[in-house]
Amino acid sequence: WPLGAGLAAGSGVGGLTRFLEWFQPHLSLREGHALCCTSRGLRGSVGPALVLMGRDDRVLAMAEAEQCRQVRLTPLQTSPRLVVADGFLSPVECRHLRALFAAAGRFPARCAARLLPNTSKAYVRLDLKAADWLPPASQRLLQRIRARIAAVTATPATAFETPLEINYTPAKGLQVGGIDHLTLADEFGLHLDANNGRPERCATVLIYLNDVVEDPQACVGGGTVFPLAGVSLADGDAVYQAAEALLEAGIFHTGRPLRDAAANPAARTGHRYTVAETADAARRLLAAANHAATAAPALGKVVQPREGRAAVFWSRRASDGQMDPASWHGGLALHVVDKAHQGKLTLQQFVEIPQQFRKSDEARAAHIAGSLRQNWTTEEVTAGGVKFRWRAAAAAAAATAASS
Repeated sequence: WPLGAGLAAGSGVGGLTRFLEWFQPHLSLREGHALCCTSRGLRGSVGPALVLMGRDDRVLAMAEAEQCRQVRLTPLQTSPRLVVADGFLSPVECRHLRALFAAAGRFPARCAARLLPNTSKAYVRLDLKAADWLPPASQRLLQRIRARIAAVTATPATAFETPLEINYTPAKGLQVGGIDHLTLADEFGLHLDANNGRPERCATVLIYLNDVVEDPQACVGGGTVFPLAGVSLADGDAVYQAAEALLEAGIFHTGRPLRDAAANPAARTGHRYTVAETADAARRLLAAANHAATAAPALGKVVQPREGRAAVFWSRRASDGQMDPASWHGGLALHVVDKAHQGKLTLQQFVEIPQQFRKSDEARAAHIAGSLRQNWTTEEVTAGGVKFRWRAAAAAAAATAASS
């Protein structure tokens, strides 16, 4: 359903209106082309397709003609395999994508912005196979971004994957003096990227389009949390066991067992666990995520949004091709004092295993192993106007601050 209709029915209209009020001076539309958020959605005189300023088109064209800029990729974690790339997108590329989202109310119906079910989060899908409504500069930018994603994951685009997607998470109010971190992960929950009926996803590239700088007195949350980073079953950790229990029960989102337990806690999942047991496992994961959101967590990792930064992580193991229980993750709710804060914008791509590797778990494992091998042995790879250089794993520990 259209973004405007959803916003009119919930609290999202306030958050998106504040975003547009903040973003209006930065919006790359031709002079005189106003854009606003109304009860009927995003409105403006920009026409059926987004009309970007010639300045942005020229800057993007100049960037295409330049020699490849260098971007360093830093491995942060081996389980799940997590890599951070600052500068994956340039500032002008981020601004261009923010403008695409802000003008989403003028897109054709098949590309209109929509609300995620049961949330105030909105998204716009940018399908390269049906992007004729976009200006040529925007189409070329999306193609370059997809080429970069294929390079850093060593996995080509497939016909089965979902398109690139811009997501908007509105900010929430924050009382001056801070917030109880134990509430941060509860709204959106945690998930594995095989959810929503997409079992062949093997990696995810999450790119932040604006800064979210944490300040205990003004801004808390907004990062992407991996509560099981650094945790293993060998440690006998109860959180890891909870993650495996949910996987065994075929559960890929913490919200499902909590809803089921509220309805019938004695029911069984079809596996050896009762609904009450899976709900308890989900609560353990959420508690671990909220702990990871604290200032000095002993376990877990949070990647904080920085404009142009990409978080690249793998959701399957190279050892057996199975889903990695350590890849449970989620977005921390963003709380701010200043209600004019623009919220958080991200661009994401779910990467799927190529068709020829889907015949067996052994074949899946072979593809994942090849994808990960590049991450640790390839000195550099060039794609989409960027030369990616891999930072040695030994040096990565000293660069952990890149995630905060």
